[in-house]
Amino acid sequence: MVGAANGSSAGAGARVEGLEVLERARERGARLLSVEKLPAQGNASSEGVGGAFLLVFEVGRILVTARPAARSIHLMAIEDVADVPGGLEPAAEEEPWWRLLGRPLTQAGAEGANGALSLRFGAESEAPRRVRILREGEALHAWLERDDDAPASSRRTADSDEESR
Repeated sequence: MVGAANGSSAGAGARVEGLEVLERARERGARLLSVEKLPAQGNASSEGVGGAFLLVFEVGRILVTARPAARSIHLMAIEDVADVPGGLEPAAEEEPWWRLLGRPLTQAGAEGANGALSLRFGAESEAPRRVRILREGEALHAWLERDDDAPASSRRTADSDEESR
């Protein structure tokens, strides 16, 4: 996945731009401290769905946004807190983010023809967790990657708490 770090096309014109900001966090073994989201139009109450996600690592903030016109997901380092968009809401207790807090980013890249952003948190020896972020129009959908590769919100069960860290 690291090979896609240059922001090149992930197939069928879909792509992830700005992967180098995640690569810097990965190289430093940065842990995910919190997550905020900008609600997507019509999806404000849906877990794992947002118009943007602000990922806060030990080494800085990374804003993940959808760019429908460019058919891409865009990543940008936020150096100054004044550049953080207004209207963000806490998302750290939502699926899939609560499962990833405190874990280091160990891999990041673009995958598949749809240009999904794939992030791995934790080393292979620590039962890593993988999250995928997919752009659908102006919304971003995030879910914990599993064998059936469907969004976690559609697979929630009563024993989902047992799967936690």
